[in-house]
Amino acid sequence: MKTILMIATMITAATVWAMPNVGDSALYNVKLTEGTTTNDYTFEQTITSQETNGNFNITQTVAFNGIVDSTITQISPDQMASTDMIDLYLANCALAEGKLETITVPAGTFNTCAVKDELNATTWIAHVPFGMVRMEGPTSDGTYRVIELQSYVNGK
Repeated sequence: MKTILMIATMITAATVWAMPNVGDSALYNVKLTEGTTTNDYTFEQTITSQETNGNFNITQTVAFNGIVDSTITQISPDQMASTDMIDLYLANCALAEGKLETITVPAGTFNTCAVKDELNATTWIAHVPFGMVRMEGPTSDGTYRVIELQSYVNGK
């Protein structure tokens, strides 16, 4: 259960770059390596509704070894970026100490801005629901993660 919560927290923190629209969905392949042990997961996020106060309800589902766990998280609109904000971010990638890169993941090929965090992990940001196409690098507990967008759906 700790791993499931850790995956949801990592991806939620990294994916505040959303469009956002009800129906937006992103499915990620997740590979976590601790020492010599590697585990593969899938993680899916879907915006299921929007509250009258503007907050988005996001269903997050983690699947590992046939075990599926879902939670609903509420995120305020100010924690999510619009398409215009992602445009601005991509146009000013160098100012964020990022690098413009074209990368290919299972969901396709994307023009991205690759930025590193304080742990030297890289996140590739692009025009997809939740904004994250790929993330790779260490976590604060020493786990090494590789997260790639497998598929996505743009909501309405």
